[in-house]
Amino acid sequence: MCPNNLRNSILVALLCSLNGCAAIVPYVTPDAQGRGQAPVDRPVRAMSSGVVETAVIAVPKKKDKVTRRLEKLTKNLDYKDPVVRTHAAFWLGEMREAARPAIPALTSTLLKDDSRWVRRASAKALGKIGTSDAVRPLTLALKDRDKWVAHSAANALKTFKSREARVALANYKGI
Repeated sequence: MCPNNLRNSILVALLCSLNGCAAIVPYVTPDAQGRGQAPVDRPVRAMSSGVVETAVIAVPKKKDKVTRRLEKLTKNLDYKDPVVRTHAAFWLGEMREAARPAIPALTSTLLKDDSRWVRRASAKALGKIGTSDAVRPLTLALKDRDKWVAHSAANALKTFKSREARVALANYKGI
């Protein structure tokens, strides 16, 4: 059997590897009558007896900068101001491949938003992200009521090499 402090070090190392970090939190040990005593200030865990003098709590990793930015921009696609939505779509497009999780939100914005500027920015963003998931919504956007949105969708489709994109462009009448 290894000593308790070595066992704790192994436990903390395991938690760190799984969750990114760990915090050691003092725990008040109860006395024989169940009343609390002073908190224990040393990081010891008596595993054999089952008495926990210090609780080890795993703290999840902080989200990285790209993930936080992606979540914020995706959330801004639903903002009430069309200027904010336009900028969100533009910056999602600038994130390129990292913005893949935002494709459903961009697709919805492209097909349903009231602002032509937001729809146009969404079409451009889907073209910059460049995944095959974007071909179908861009094809539908070729029939948009605003000719500049349709034109932006056509330009975005030009970045794809798929047969579906080529057929859609061949059927597009243009401006």
